[in-house]
Order: sequence, then structure tokens, then C-alpha cells
Amino acid sequence: MRNTKVWKPGSVLLIAGLLTLVFFAACASGPSGPGWEPAPNLSARAITGTINDIDGGNPRFNVVAAGVTSAGFRPGDTVKLEVGTFDNDVQIYSSVSAIPQGSAGVVFNDQNEVRFAINGGNFAQTYGVELNAYARITLVR
Repeated sequence: MRNTKVWKPGSVLLIAGLLTLVFFAACASGPSGPGWEPAPNLSARAITGTINDIDGGNPRFNVVAAGVTSAGFRPGDTVKLEVGTFDNDVQIYSSVSAIPQGSAGVVFNDQNEVRFAINGGNFAQTYGVELNAYARITLVR
């Protein structure tokens, strides 16, 4: 007599669940290589990402302003900014010109960008910020 096993419905679901878990674990590790940029991490109080452009000394965060505002951040809020050698509380502004002269700030501009700037200065050069540098904005209010 042959010994055959009959698959029970619970066993099939367990195997399907394990395969799904393996698939999502592989996807979560994400792509890598030249030109790949890690996805930003938005939470209720902090946003982490990287610098994907520097224009006129103002580094651009890889999170668009709409994403940051959807996480609850607004112009006028106070945030802790960590990027390069900069690690201080600053305010969020709607333009570089709104930042007090010589001061640093986070700018949500009309191109839906998030930039770090010094009014009348060069943020990237002053604080050693380079492309692909890690950046974190934490809501202080």
C-alpha cells in the first residue's frame, strides 16, 4: 500500500503565507546600484531621506514638499534638521528670502521641493553637505 499525504487546507494557507512573506522580504530589501536612491521614510514626527541635488548651495531633500506636509509638517513649524555637520532647530519657510539674513532654514518652495538654505549664504559649503548625504527632519513645534 502506497503512503500518500493529503494536503489539508491549513497547510496550503501556511505555505502561501510563507511564500508571500519571502516575496515581501525580498522586495523590502529594495534595489541598489548606480542611480538608485533610497525611498524616504515619513513618520508622524520625523522624515529621513537623502540629498538628491544642490543648487546655488541649497541642498534638495529627496522628499517633495507635498509628502512632508502630508506627514503634518507646515511652514512656520520648528524642526530639528540633521544634515552634514548641521544639527540644530530651524523653522520651515515658504521661500529663502523669508529666512532672516544669515540664518538657516528649511524651505518648502513653489516647485514642491524641500531645500535647506541660508539666506545670503551657501548651506552645502558651510555645513559640508554633499549629494546622497543622509538628512533627517524631526518635528519640534
